[in-house]
Amino acid sequence: MTFTYDDCLRPQFTEDIFKALLHNQSLNPFGPEWTGKKRLLDDLENLAQEKDIIVLRFDLRAYKKDYYGYLRKAETLIQQHIPAPSIDATRLPPIADQIPNAQLPALSTILNYPTTILPQKIWLFMDHFDVLLNNEEQVFPFNFFTDLNFIKNQNRFTLCCTSNVSHKGSTLHFPNDPRQVSRTSFLELSPKDIPDLNYQALHQELSRQLHHTKNWQQAYDYQKVHLIQAIQGTKQPLAY
Repeated sequence: MTFTYDDCLRPQFTEDIFKALLHNQSLNPFGPEWTGKKRLLDDLENLAQEKDIIVLRFDLRAYKKDYYGYLRKAETLIQQHIPAPSIDATRLPPIADQIPNAQLPALSTILNYPTTILPQKIWLFMDHFDVLLNNEEQVFPFNFFTDLNFIKNQNRFTLCCTSNVSHKGSTLHFPNDPRQVSRTSFLELSPKDIPDLNYQALHQELSRQLHHTKNWQQAYDYQKVHLIQAIQGTKQPLAY
């Protein structure tokens, strides 16, 4: 079944973001907790699959104190997306546990392994990018951030990082690299403020998720209106 913009939580916003990514614009969608940033990435990933675009996705909360683990995850994801008959495992140098973080290969180096055998576009999705912003204890080195800028300037790669606040004006700290001083974010990502859910989007999402329930099927239109208005009027996270 084809996945379309109408299947997205925020159809118009997601369409705008998706088309920007298709044009190699690297972005930073941001919004407060429970805005639906994970759902945005889910929707974008489903749309990307319709275009045969490879998505490498990271939840940075899992690696905020483990840069090595992040690189291992990148290596694993890349191997998973390369067709097994085409890959020569000897071309992928192992990342040994004993190698110091500063000497680990950059993500761009790992991504360049399959360049000749993997012609598709590759999108890098990084959720919870906040763990690296304004955090004096984060362990990712300076070259990780310069690497992101390098990657997003390659034709095959596009970057999308979600966060609670815009990376613009945020401070990057490098406590494990005494050669570097803290500085304002220099990442080349266009911030995109995630809009509030409007009435139409809420109605569409509730209809999609609750269409099988009798309460929704039998509800009068005015009752659905009252429910949606109540959702719009609360700042608390909701589940259904």
